[in-house]
Amino acid sequence: MKFVIGKKKEAHWEIDEHLIRVYSKPQIVFGKLKLEHQIYLDNIESIEIYFTSLPMGGAANRVGVFSYAHQVMFNIKIKNEKNAIFNILTGTNRDELIQAINYLKNKNITFIDQYNLIALINDKNKKIWDGVEQIIKENNLSYVNHKV
Repeated sequence: MKFVIGKKKEAHWEIDEHLIRVYSKPQIVFGKLKLEHQIYLDNIESIEIYFTSLPMGGAANRVGVFSYAHQVMFNIKIKNEKNAIFNILTGTNRDELIQAINYLKNKNITFIDQYNLIALINDKNKKIWDGVEQIIKENNLSYVNHKV
């Protein structure tokens, strides 16, 4: 079984029976995909799921009205290797993401999910961005470049 999370011609990640592969793509028009991470499922100790909030640019920020972009991240702890960290929402649709997370859970991979982001992702009645906003407000968290 193979999952492609995101658009294959853009930044995305893939899971098969043995590996997670994470691809990035430069913002330039003819940029080529680059394999950023190749992680054997058997070497994963745990996956932390968290979010970051980054200030968005634009005219509103120049006049003091700030808005933030929220990214949901995986920090994969790998046995005897450097951690692999990447944004799991790159070009994905929610069903792909839910399938990928469930597949990894079925492989007995431990998830560290301090703010119940997996439940938020699974709740199709709530937008992920709105859910992150609610988490920030309920926990009195700062917006500025934080890792939760």
